[in-house]
Amino acid sequence: MPNGSQIIAYTMLMLGRLSNLNALKAAMLSVASVAVGSTLLYMALAAMNPNLPGDLNTDNKVDVADLSYLLARYGTSDASADMNNDGHIGIIDLSVLLSNFGKAYVPSGAQLYVSASGSDAGSCTQSAPCRSLARANSLAKPGTTVNVGAGSFAAATLSTSGSSSARIKYVSASKWAALVAANMRITGQYIDFEGFDVSGSTLPIGIHVLSSNVTVKGNRVHNIHKYAPDENGGAAIDVYTPNYSALTNVVVDSNVVYDIGRSPAASQTVQGIYIAVPVTGGKVINNLVYGIEDFGIHAYHNPAYWTVADNTVFNCGRGILAGPGFKVANNISYKNLGAGMAVSSAQIQAPVTYAKNIIFGNGAGSVPSGSIAQDPQFILYRADGSGNYRLSAGSPGLNTGTATDAPVYDITGAARPQGSGFDIGAYEQ
Repeated sequence: MPNGSQIIAYTMLMLGRLSNLNALKAAMLSVASVAVGSTLLYMALAAMNPNLPGDLNTDNKVDVADLSYLLARYGTSDASADMNNDGHIGIIDLSVLLSNFGKAYVPSGAQLYVSASGSDAGSCTQSAPCRSLARANSLAKPGTTVNVGAGSFAAATLSTSGSSSARIKYVSASKWAALVAANMRITGQYIDFEGFDVSGSTLPIGIHVLSSNVTVKGNRVHNIHKYAPDENGGAAIDVYTPNYSALTNVVVDSNVVYDIGRSPAASQTVQGIYIAVPVTGGKVINNLVYGIEDFGIHAYHNPAYWTVADNTVFNCGRGILAGPGFKVANNISYKNLGAGMAVSSAQIQAPVTYAKNIIFGNGAGSVPSGSIAQDPQFILYRADGSGNYRLSAGSPGLNTGTATDAPVYDITGAARPQGSGFDIGAYEQ
């Protein structure tokens, strides 16, 4: 059996030679297995503190400071480093610490912090913020809020799930100040992704939702897929699953989506908000969408059961493409180059319900029954998005929307209705 001096020498040698923490832990655990046997080691690990065994200085992470503390007491009976309570600081204690080296403990409901000046060696606390969304995802638990500061950040896959009673929230601390590269992927459930600026001209997808119970809210998604060819398609926000399998409760809410694809009508394969699967409880609400190569809101492949309400779509290749079982209400589709509103063919067959949509000034297509074929009368219309898309006095959309399926707030968070009825479009006066 190695003695204490050999263990310390071996540990320091590994720290000096191995930059990969996993390799270090594997090496030390192999020594421990030889020294104490796998059964004894398992018993020690099973008896560990349920929060984070090895965190000797109680800073919610296991790092070099903890290792140094233990090594300084190796071979003694110091209770502060005796993790298996056998009255001796030895190889089992060292093995327990190394099994968690590099880990951090995040209690449920905790606040995590990501900063452009942070480090992924940190534990994502306010005093030791992480550098990446990926690191925060690895530490998040149900109820966690991830606060992301101003600056530029790499895209990540958000795979850790919250729960129905404790969602995981990723929030830009200042709206649109956290700049995230395109190709964000959300594969976990019960996740909110809110307030980010997402762009990437050389990438085909801005935010890709592949799981149920996800809300994408208040983001600015722009300058995606600014290249040819377009055959494989692209989108600002894409709700899609392999084999087009169904999801539940996906909400795309109050986002500003613009400049997606090369230019309006350049092709029919790059979309703004792309709905590709059936989603019970799915909602596309309060979004401002313009300057899209094809449809501003696009339902294709196997979409069904969505509510599309109170969106404002203008200057796109085409306006809004609904799907089977959709409820389409209180939208404005204005001055798009092609059809203002259309219906997609899909595997599921169910009628579309339309109510109080303003469809006007588009290049082609029929106007569904129950629509308002009048100019919406924005306060200031500009095709490039620099206008004011609230409704002016005398607009046919003021106080005339349906309350059925309408959201109870607008794109700014203001309550609906403000007047005698619900306004049509993304803004409530």
